[in-house]
Amino acid sequence: MVVEISLGLSFLVTDNIAQYEAFLVVLRIAKDLGASKIRIFTDSQLVDSQVTGDYQVREEHLQQYVQLVLEKMKEFETVEVTHVPREQNTRTDILSKLASTRTVNGNKTVIQEVLDEPSIKRQISQPDINAIIGMEDWRTPITCYLCRGNSHLIPPKERS
Repeated sequence: MVVEISLGLSFLVTDNIAQYEAFLVVLRIAKDLGASKIRIFTDSQLVDSQVTGDYQVREEHLQQYVQLVLEKMKEFETVEVTHVPREQNTRTDILSKLASTRTVNGNKTVIQEVLDEPSIKRQISQPDINAIIGMEDWRTPITCYLCRGNSHLIPPKERS
């Protein structure tokens, strides 16, 4: 099965971030469709090479994207990433133009999606409180209070 996705982004991004956002959307939709083996075609040699480990990732924000992509790729039996140069992929140009337009009756063959915020912003996790609670130092009750709102770990004379 071939699934084509046209993605619009309503936040400021660089070309590389847009490529990673598209990559993440492909992984999410493939998972939603129940795919176990997927092949992703990208016209970004940088993204392809960073995800496959051929290129080093120097920028911190791109490191976060690569880490998230690699986590999501683990949810599949196999993921094949193929770089297709832009000049050989006219369909990509058509899909990129589609992202900036709206269809009145909807498009039944292409999934159109718009993201309102970066994917890495949504993936920020809270610290593992159970690991912190096991530590015996002055920070533990403060951390518990800030993260959980539990003041029972703070001695009564220090509560306000």
